[in-house]
Amino acid sequence: EPPAPVPASPAVEEAVAELPTDAPTEAQEEVRPSPVPRKTAAKPGRAAPRAQAAAPAATPEVSAPVPIAPAIVTASAVPTAPEPAPTEPKAPEEKKSVFDLVRSKKNEVEQKVSELVKTKQQEIQLRVSGLVQNRQYDAALEAANDCAANNPSMPECQLMLGDIHGKLNHRAESEKHYAKFLALAPADHPRRARVVELLGNASKDASATRAPE
Repeated sequence: EPPAPVPASPAVEEAVAELPTDAPTEAQEEVRPSPVPRKTAAKPGRAAPRAQAAAPAATPEVSAPVPIAPAIVTASAVPTAPEPAPTEPKAPEEKKSVFDLVRSKKNEVEQKVSELVKTKQQEIQLRVSGLVQNRQYDAALEAANDCAANNPSMPECQLMLGDIHGKLNHRAESEKHYAKFLALAPADHPRRARVVELLGNASKDASATRAPE
């Protein structure tokens, strides 16, 4: 016969009764205390910098074509070098405009001078004509001589002297001043034909070549 079980001592039974039925085992104690969620929850802030630090690692892929851009810029910059060339034609245009301005000013001055000369011419002619009409031949001759001395290239002065000497019957002096008038007067002068007729010469060239005495 098998031996009869030995009854447990009262002390052992009390110790067993005091132990809780839901006491965790050693395996459970190892699983529960492991603060896996707390560590993972506490490390999101630290994990973010790692993710951010990992993000720039992708930038080298984008920056790979960057070296191509400078090559394109430099290639396009080369044809821009001849841009100053179009500015060169501007200099002649500016010089031309300045030259035209100076020439126009010169023409204006010459025109004003010619107008003043004509005005002075008309004044002298009117004065001499008035003296001749009043038979003041000496005063008229003096005024005409002053005109010829001050304006040696003015044909009208020689014309007045020729007319005055003609009034005084000074034929030689009259013809001399008429010849000077023909030498100075232009071909289209309104008094030229009359002077040629007075000298008795039908040809302008023959009368112009007559040397003064």
